[in-house]
Amino acid sequence: MAAHCYERPLHTGAVDPETLNVRVRSDAGDWRDAVHLSHGTAEQVYLLLRIAMVDHLTAASSESCPLLCDDITAHCDSVRTGAIMDLLHRMSQARQIIVFAQQPSIVRWAAKHLDVARDRIAMLDRALIRA
Repeated sequence: MAAHCYERPLHTGAVDPETLNVRVRSDAGDWRDAVHLSHGTAEQVYLLLRIAMVDHLTAASSESCPLLCDDITAHCDSVRTGAIMDLLHRMSQARQIIVFAQQPSIVRWAAKHLDVARDRIAMLDRALIRA
């Protein structure tokens, strides 16, 4: 699992190849099914799993696969939101990362961290979006 992506991982993870059940181990050594984690923590574990799967599936190719993320920080506190966005920004040096978000904290993060020569932010007009 891609727990190594966080600079200070909270969990070590494992995936059962037969059932695809995800289990995580805390620093205390306790193993738990990811379904028993808080919603926000489980979403972060699944994000890291998706990143690891994309890396694994494209490892033998010279092609990179874009990563599409939709509201990935909706259930995160500000510290984890920043860590996830920092991780994705570092990853964007090697692959295209597209983040859809509606949290003002993401816009503030982008304004502070994105490089206008390399990165792009597109704000959608809510009036033009149909429900």
